[in-house]
Amino acid sequence: MAKENKITPSTNDNNGRRPNGRFAEGNPGGPGNPHAAAVGAWRTTLINAVTVDDMRQVIDVLTDKAKKGEAWAVKELLDRCLGKSQQKVEIETSGKMTWAMMIARLHQQAETP
Repeated sequence: MAKENKITPSTNDNNGRRPNGRFAEGNPGGPGNPHAAAVGAWRTTLINAVTVDDMRQVIDVLTDKAKKGEAWAVKELLDRCLGKSQQKVEIETSGKMTWAMMIARLHQQAETP
């Protein structure tokens, strides 16, 4: 006879979640990020290895490259100082199917026996 795997229901209602979907007290949540400790150690090592003067020299090189017209340096400098610009997505619809058209077609196909 095959052994049955029985799952014990959670002691917390709603599978350990509150009605709003957040974890209830006593629920450990999840395993978390297994690499977080290693990444934290790498960041700490990097921060401890780089001085303020080191960063100043790197920033000076980046600024000089941007002033000399290096496109990658201009982009990096502006992205770091002003934040990355919002990306716009333009969809060309001439002769192509739009999302609305695709959804309508899928609904038609689902209704057709």
